[in-house]
Amino acid sequence: MSLNFTNVCNKPYVFAGNNYKNNLKAVSFSGQELITPKVQEKMTAIESEIQKANKIAVFTHINPDEDAIGSSAALKNLIISKYPDKKIDVFIVGRTPHGAKCIDDVRSFECLNKKSDFEAIKARNYDLAISVDCANRDLMKDGSKIFDSAKKKIKIDHHPDDDNINNYADINLVCEDASAASQAVLLLADHMNVPLNKELATNVYMAIIGDTQGFRYMKKPDGVFEDCSRLTKTGIDSRKIYCNTMDYMPKEALKFYGQVLNNIKFSKDGKIAYLIDDSLAERNAKTGKYTNTSKTLKKDGLEKADVKGILDNVLSIIMPNIAGVKIAVKINEQEDRIKGCMDTGASLRGNGVNVDEFAEKHGGGGHEFAAAFIGSKEKADDIVKSLSEYLKAKEQQN
Repeated sequence: MSLNFTNVCNKPYVFAGNNYKNNLKAVSFSGQELITPKVQEKMTAIESEIQKANKIAVFTHINPDEDAIGSSAALKNLIISKYPDKKIDVFIVGRTPHGAKCIDDVRSFECLNKKSDFEAIKARNYDLAISVDCANRDLMKDGSKIFDSAKKKIKIDHHPDDDNINNYADINLVCEDASAASQAVLLLADHMNVPLNKELATNVYMAIIGDTQGFRYMKKPDGVFEDCSRLTKTGIDSRKIYCNTMDYMPKEALKFYGQVLNNIKFSKDGKIAYLIDDSLAERNAKTGKYTNTSKTLKKDGLEKADVKGILDNVLSIIMPNIAGVKIAVKINEQEDRIKGCMDTGASLRGNGVNVDEFAEKHGGGGHEFAAAFIGSKEKADDIVKSLSEYLKAKEQQN
């Protein structure tokens, strides 16, 4: 029988840094209980499946960010720490962002691509597959082929999950009040009585830094800082991790960074800052393959991970903090010339303004001040116009 408990970390918030197994009624300085019976039941079920499995595969979403990488590494670390004889394989689809390369565990990850022999990998006969930071099964892309072949499946995540569509595993742990999936992994480490070693702490700390954009976007700041305080006490190089995650930039990216800054635009009232990446899906007549070109942002010579890192940096750190800006948005306006329609996506950041509601109306979602959506048929200008109307309505409510 599958266990499908969503929102198991709903209020009261569960601080991952507490040893709750021996203190189920522990309270934080705010007086709220840190644990619920559902959390206890879910963690016990996950621990049981890990204990029974000999071969375990770990997955995350395509083009993984720091939280995806750090959570995967932390999960592998805690399982090996508890059960050294188990075989743990971590799979990623896409390139590792430079910010995540500061952790040693990433070197053991297997990269899946078109050349991968999926049948050979499935023949390893994994007893258990665990996804982390992956709200939707389809976000695993080709990794889902291996994930589905495992005898048992677990999902550990923190993204909002309002329906049963995303409960694609036998056990679904969704900690919506966590700011990063790595906090849920840390919670599991405590439940399994795994000592917090320096490598595990580094993995989790890097993941939290990346997903909160340097503590800028947090759902429960007190819980985040409580966890990070505990992590730093292991002796990790917190400054190095922070700088590598948030500030690193290859020299080849400087020209592109300047292009991005020069292409920031504003709504008429100056309250919305937006950046358009207008890629065109073009097909080579001879090969039949599609390639993306951009009329404004030249990405020649840059890895996809570097491009994403710069765009995320500008969107999350610079654009929302420009004087007068209330909402920042990066719009990927893709025109499929073959199908003759738009396929637009957007990432939103709010400066004191909720943006998750806007994303949800466009089929997406996210956190209060950081959200996104994909698959819109609107053009970039129409999205900016809709955002302006949305912002006016929010201001009138206040």
